[in-house]
Amino acid sequence: MKRFLLIGLLNVLALGLYAQIEDQKIEPVAIVLDKYPVSFSVLDSTSIKNSNLGQDIPILLDNLTSVVSTSDAGAGVGYTGLRVRGSDASRVNVTINGVPLNDSESQGVFWVNMPDFASSVDNMVLVRGAGTSTNGAGAFGASLHLQTQASSAEAYGEYSGSAGTFNTLRNSVKFGSGLLNDRWTVEGRLSKITSDGFIDRATSDLQSYYFDTSYKLGDSPTDGQLKFITFAGHEVTYQAWFGIEESILANNRTFNPYTYENQVDDYQQDHYQLFLDQPLSDDVSLDIGLHYTKGQGFFEEFREQDGLGNYGIADQVIGGQTITESDLVRRRWLDNDFFGAIFSTNIYQDAHNIKVGGGWNKYLGDHFGEVISGQFIPQERIGQNYYFNDADKTDFNIYSKYTYDFESGFTPYVDLQFRRVNYDFEGLALDGSGTVTPLPQTVDHNFFNPKAGLTWRGGDNSAYASVSVAQKEPNRSDYTDSPADQLPVAEKLTDFELGYRYNGVVNAGVNFYFMDYKDQLAVTGGVNDVGAYTRVNVDDSYRAGVELEANWQPNEKFEIAANATFSQNRIESFVENIDDFDNGGAQQVFHEDTDLALSPNVIAGGNIAYAPIPGRLKVSLISKYVGDQFLDNTSTESRKIDAYLVNNLALNATLAENAGFIKAIDINARVNNLFDTDYEANGYTFGYIFGGETIYEEYYYPQAGTYFLGGLNVKF
Repeated sequence: MKRFLLIGLLNVLALGLYAQIEDQKIEPVAIVLDKYPVSFSVLDSTSIKNSNLGQDIPILLDNLTSVVSTSDAGAGVGYTGLRVRGSDASRVNVTINGVPLNDSESQGVFWVNMPDFASSVDNMVLVRGAGTSTNGAGAFGASLHLQTQASSAEAYGEYSGSAGTFNTLRNSVKFGSGLLNDRWTVEGRLSKITSDGFIDRATSDLQSYYFDTSYKLGDSPTDGQLKFITFAGHEVTYQAWFGIEESILANNRTFNPYTYENQVDDYQQDHYQLFLDQPLSDDVSLDIGLHYTKGQGFFEEFREQDGLGNYGIADQVIGGQTITESDLVRRRWLDNDFFGAIFSTNIYQDAHNIKVGGGWNKYLGDHFGEVISGQFIPQERIGQNYYFNDADKTDFNIYSKYTYDFESGFTPYVDLQFRRVNYDFEGLALDGSGTVTPLPQTVDHNFFNPKAGLTWRGGDNSAYASVSVAQKEPNRSDYTDSPADQLPVAEKLTDFELGYRYNGVVNAGVNFYFMDYKDQLAVTGGVNDVGAYTRVNVDDSYRAGVELEANWQPNEKFEIAANATFSQNRIESFVENIDDFDNGGAQQVFHEDTDLALSPNVIAGGNIAYAPIPGRLKVSLISKYVGDQFLDNTSTESRKIDAYLVNNLALNATLAENAGFIKAIDINARVNNLFDTDYEANGYTFGYIFGGETIYEEYYYPQAGTYFLGGLNVKF
């Protein structure tokens, strides 16, 4: 197997970029990784533009080192997900211009709420491991920084359209005013994306906008700038999040168990950001940001013969017959507000660099449900809330980073962060009689997260080493599904990174990492005292591996790049709980030294590109290899996602440049899954005992076979 992987690494195709970001200022909030001993990849504006055909951001990031992307609908439009080094989206801290994006309660990121956002992004920086201190919940596996487009001094108009298999269609228009009166710029975008999806009925109807305006406070660079940004997305997607049972998958890879015509997720999210970028002197700058995000929406679902008591409705007596169940349609709502302020101060003086930053963020969220129709539902209960609870979360952090450049090429780095989290929510209580009742609860966390490291530079060579501590609070369901006396504790990560880079004829890098977890929350099948499945704290677990990257461009026509991650992702021991429907309760099975779920030991990729007309025409063969992934934490061979190797073919062509009023005409085309490979990128499993047998059920999310996307971009 190892021999196969070493040979395959030379043939597998994906994008990998291992470069040191030089000291730079990116508006409106600087993301500066220079001198920091971290492992990262960059997707610049050209790479984004060449691959953006309407698919979600996780799909655009799929070829970066240690990344695995997933798609519920199977073709990259709709609900998508991202994992880095095996860590799921709730452990990847995402910011947009320094503003936290992760949901405050679930801690995940719902990219479907931001359709075509990549069209307004200048660059994406993925930092693997604990990284450096940023705003948000903190990186427990990685952090992803998205920087929106810089203001353009020249006026422009732009149309982007793409179409392809599964009736996928994207239309987007952009405009920019250029610099007005030497002070103002105004830019915007409108987009619409529709797709039928690979999975049956997994349709997507997505709309979004982006708008920004900037104002220079004076003629001098030291006068500063104000910038206002707003963007929003509205998604209506038919649900495909149930997956496909293994017994069905072999004969019907597009099966969707949902058949109700309006089984949809309908959500709107609006973002507002205001930034002040103010140089205070030649050596000192101040950045301040205010932000507000409004989210509101529901998912609608048909329920067959659901108990009336689940909705607080008394049994109905009709024609002398007592009715206890009814077919019905319900909606479960979210209505939330997220707002706050962030800041950073940078001081550059001789060889010293000090950065002090932080943020205060507030989340207010309402959760409620309503029955909108039903066979035996009293009319007065239609549209009434059958549950309502709210949440209030406050997140404050402050950090300080310091580096010093020695003439010998060494740069030590120290990063200290304090973070405080307060969370008020409606949880559960269990009284002496065994009755479960709602109970308002409050939890507080105080985290001190120190980081330190050393970087060395000498000519084409550089090396770094670091150790970082990150701590993270449990998510909403960890709390709300647990009685007050059984609440989980916070997780702790100690991350060790050691790397080397060479930038010469060949750009190459190697990074070793050891991520040591204490009290990591993991699904074990356990049910708490109130009957809910919960994640539980696992004493000791770790992720350890090596990341390899190389890029060689012998001439302007030919380029080859490759990356690979070889890792071990283990839990030292845990107790699995299996529901026993025969006798009640659960049976326990002890496991020792097992693999963490959905954490492949091998992730590899590469890109072979040939440009017969440099700068005008390029063809790329791109592939991704992902090793076996276990569906749970037991390392059971019958419950896993098989390894897969997927090849894609991309074409990028410029048909015209500076032809009259047309500045550029570009064509992008992509044949995905070139060899029509059957594979699954995600899944889950659960087990139970029934009829004297232990039964496990596995569900998978198959990805599309060969499919095509083509796009046209015209800039005026």
